[in-house]
Amino acid sequence: MFKEIFSVFALDTPKKRTIIFSRIMLFFIIVPTNIVKSGESICIFKNFIIPLFFDKCPETGIFKDCECPACGMTRAFSSLLHLDFKSAWNYNKGIFLFFPVFLFIFIKDLISLYYKDLSNKKNKST
Repeated sequence: MFKEIFSVFALDTPKKRTIIFSRIMLFFIIVPTNIVKSGESICIFKNFIIPLFFDKCPETGIFKDCECPACGMTRAFSSLLHLDFKSAWNYNKGIFLFFPVFLFIFIKDLISLYYKDLSNKKNKST
């Protein structure tokens, strides 16, 4: 039962990735960044993992001020899709590594699906 439920969110085929990536991009294009950034932080690392090990945010070390590498990535993604590069950079500089990879996979899957569809049409016509 759980396998069927979670298989909806699996990114194991080009078709599933294309559908999910398209919906993610469409959501962030439609919803203004102001709405995305106005909510309370939902960072799992900051809100759940750090409190398990520390009473308060450490003042030194790798977890200084409870910052995780992914904090701000959602807002940066939204800003980048709205072509606000400066805000995207300020939210999380890693977006400029993540976004090209995201686009590469998305475009590669689109091309794969296109050629698969073409080959299916050729096989049906012969």
